[in-house]
Amino acid sequence: MLPLVWWIGRKSLSGLTRPRAIVAHTLRTVVVVLLVLAAAEVQLRRVSDSISVVYLLDQSQSIPAAEREAMFRYVAAAVAAHRDGTRGDRAGVIVFGRQAAVEAAPVEDDLNWLRKSESIAPGMTEATNLAEALRLAQSILPSETARRVVIVSDGNENLGAAERIAPHFATQGIGIDVVPIPLTWSGDVAVEKVELPAFSQQGETIEARVVVNNDATPSEGEGGKKRVKGRLRVTRRIGGAVETLAEETIELPPGKSVFPLAHLLDVPPGFYTYDAEFIPDDDAVEQTLRNNRATSFANVRGKGRVLFIENADSPGEFDYLIERLRAADILADVRTTAQPFATLADLQSYDTVVLANVPRISGDQADVLFSDEQVEALVRNTEMGCGLVLLGGPDSFGAGGWANTRLEEVSPIDFQVKNAKVVPSGALALVVDKSSSMSGDKIAMCRRAAIEAVRVLSAKDHVGVVAFDGQASWVMPMQQIGNRRDAIYSRISRLDASGGTNMYPGMEQGYRALTRVDGAAIKHMIVLTDGQTMPASFDRLVRQMRQDNITVSTVAVGSDADRRLLADIARIGGGKYYQVTSPRAVPRIFIKEAMRVARPLVFERESGIAPQIVFPHEMVRGIEGPLPPIKGFVLSDVKDSPLVEVALRSPLPTNQQTSTVLASWTYGLGRCVAFTTDAGHRWAAAWKEWDQYDALFTQIVRWSMRPRDEEGDFLVATEYQDGKIRAVVTAIHSQDEAASFPRVRASVTTPDMQMTEMPMRQTAPGRFVGELEVDDPGNYFLSINPGRSGGVLRAGVSVPYSVEFKDKQTNWRLLEALARQAPAGGGPGVLMEGDLLSLEPDGLLQFNSFRPTLPPAISLRDVWPELALLAACMFFFDVLIRRVAIRPLAAVSVVLARLRGTPESSPAASMERLQSRKAETVRQHEQRRASVRFEPTAADASSAPLDELPESDPSRAPAARSIAEEAPAEPPSYTSRLLAAKRR
Repeated sequence: MLPLVWWIGRKSLSGLTRPRAIVAHTLRTVVVVLLVLAAAEVQLRRVSDSISVVYLLDQSQSIPAAEREAMFRYVAAAVAAHRDGTRGDRAGVIVFGRQAAVEAAPVEDDLNWLRKSESIAPGMTEATNLAEALRLAQSILPSETARRVVIVSDGNENLGAAERIAPHFATQGIGIDVVPIPLTWSGDVAVEKVELPAFSQQGETIEARVVVNNDATPSEGEGGKKRVKGRLRVTRRIGGAVETLAEETIELPPGKSVFPLAHLLDVPPGFYTYDAEFIPDDDAVEQTLRNNRATSFANVRGKGRVLFIENADSPGEFDYLIERLRAADILADVRTTAQPFATLADLQSYDTVVLANVPRISGDQADVLFSDEQVEALVRNTEMGCGLVLLGGPDSFGAGGWANTRLEEVSPIDFQVKNAKVVPSGALALVVDKSSSMSGDKIAMCRRAAIEAVRVLSAKDHVGVVAFDGQASWVMPMQQIGNRRDAIYSRISRLDASGGTNMYPGMEQGYRALTRVDGAAIKHMIVLTDGQTMPASFDRLVRQMRQDNITVSTVAVGSDADRRLLADIARIGGGKYYQVTSPRAVPRIFIKEAMRVARPLVFERESGIAPQIVFPHEMVRGIEGPLPPIKGFVLSDVKDSPLVEVALRSPLPTNQQTSTVLASWTYGLGRCVAFTTDAGHRWAAAWKEWDQYDALFTQIVRWSMRPRDEEGDFLVATEYQDGKIRAVVTAIHSQDEAASFPRVRASVTTPDMQMTEMPMRQTAPGRFVGELEVDDPGNYFLSINPGRSGGVLRAGVSVPYSVEFKDKQTNWRLLEALARQAPAGGGPGVLMEGDLLSLEPDGLLQFNSFRPTLPPAISLRDVWPELALLAACMFFFDVLIRRVAIRPLAAVSVVLARLRGTPESSPAASMERLQSRKAETVRQHEQRRASVRFEPTAADASSAPLDELPESDPSRAPAARSIAEEAPAEPPSYTSRLLAAKRR
């Protein structure tokens, strides 16, 4: 391209002086060369002798905790001893188990700050995936240095295949060193599994098979394998009841043993958990007790069962209803809130759960009757197909502390009434001690308690938080909640502890804020402190508050609080006094006290109100009116969803959204029913004499119950293998009908109550198979919808202890194979044996992983961005040299004048000189014009002007001579030369 550029430039640059043209040609040549090199993607080649080493530390449970901690000390010592900082060596750390994580990226540092892992996530240590750690190391090793990995592990990988990845390391020039971790297992006994039929019928005899593996090694001097004595216990559990099926003393031979247990299923239908446990006589043979137990499930079919939960403070309130259900051949198990259920497995044994006027929080000390885990279990149980019936009463729904909980999400009605005309708003002031004695766990619990109290309130309520130490200040001023919950939570989370204790200013400010709230039907204050306050006229203040219809409750945290003062304040203020020794009790107290403000309106009418059937739902089919009157029910809001069906409604109040008596909908795979009045104890006592009482309530319960698959049309088989849960669903009927099934859907509930979908694929007519990878051991519940009108299929899988405990010896074969890999152009790795705990200089530290046995790193770097940038700069100067005339001498003279300090004239003086020069030039020009004027002669009478006469004309010569004679003898000016050129 250069000759073409030069040829074009020869003409385009011809108007420039020769030096400028040469510079312009040179710049154009440089620009073209740079652009061509950039387009060719020129690279710089750099050879480096620095080394980057990444240590892969095995943190799985098969390695003892002492060795896992010692790995980090070894890394710091090895890097400090062998890394050469002068040549830029780098070191990094990756920890791995089930997954791999970067603990420290390769940096030029000794890593002496590394003491333990900060990247180990829950469940990460349950398996070993060395292959993923190698892939991660390959991605973070810098290519501009020589590269090596150091594997610190026992080699017992149970996920992935490291041997398949190692050859790729060799081809890329990455070396592999290995620090083996010798395992000193002396053997172990493990209960591997309990085998049970997937489905069983009530009254039949089944066989449970327990598989036990004896891998105990003999002591020194003993020959052969070791036999282990102990006891094998098999129990069956449903709900809170545990039944021992068998317990016998056995002697385990080496290897696996199978112990069958035949027994009669003389139990009600349900979902039963079987546990098998081995207790050795000699604890020395056990390396870990986590693998001494295995769990399985038995699904016993039969009649439908109902779990009926009532309030422990008022037992027998629903005895009449339970009696009528049992008379209708519905098996009802009654429990109280003292021990409702333990786990999701307990609930899976039932087809419907009935919460009968049950509060979540009860008692003077605000005891939490249902934990968050139990509420979550209720929700998951409903999603998996079980029914849920909520029976009303003065302690149910929002009045029982269920507002803003997961249970409200399941219900077809909202527990808070949004219509401000129906339910008046309330106001709550929280006066919290934030003195220095409240620091730590106390102030943290106060923050949580305040947030939970706000969560109970409705959007129409007002809330404010004032904190006091030596003085009082607003953490959050009194305001209506509205849609600002997140902002309120954020303000409360800033509450911190400092200073002394003076409670009076805080109560006074809270009182003044409550009096300024207009339209609040209930005004309440909660005061919390842990110490002695300064004396003040609390009696007068609290009595004034009672006159303004403001109630006060007090909470004393610890033994240093002024209990007498706080008890008197609560007594005079019409509230409750709470004394707690642990600040962890504060949140539930705040929740209960906040319910004073958020308590939903209970509509009561002594003369009675007759509910009306407004929709012909299955639950009221065959019920002929009029219905008996009820004396009250809990107001609520129907959820804004087309799935909600309202069957019964009260004519009063006239707002249809809040007067719902019976509503239902489908939630997940289950059904939920909300009955806002009771079943005959307080509000519906007249219903007990109603001849259709049995029909109504049995239909409500039966409609909500889990549908059952028709005549056992399906078989479900489940198993756990290779880290996956596998489910096989087989239809027991003709293949033609099975082929027309819609898509089978399955969901799995994990041990931490998370629900996930299991993809199912059809492998044959009427046969569907699904698999799901799982991480954590525990019980997994499967809900399978076959896509027919029949019921949901249930199954359970017990994932045993971590596979880490199955490998009890170091995998020397794998570790040696990895160390033998020789990178291209370098030597093989080293198997570095030594005591990881001692780190003696002649031990592990004698091996140098930064040794220069790897091929030097040749790095290539693209330089086209720099070339393109330089070409752009050169092009700028090319334009500059062609378009701007630069006089170097003039510029140099100006610079020299400035250096000598010669004063420069001002702009005004320069302009004045220029104007003077212009005037002088004009004057001289006029003089020249006057000097060339002449008088006309006879010869000038010619019609042609002088400049138009031919040179041969005789009249032209005298005129020219006359002009020449009269003109001054001076060189022609620029203007005269220009005129002469024009004439020519």
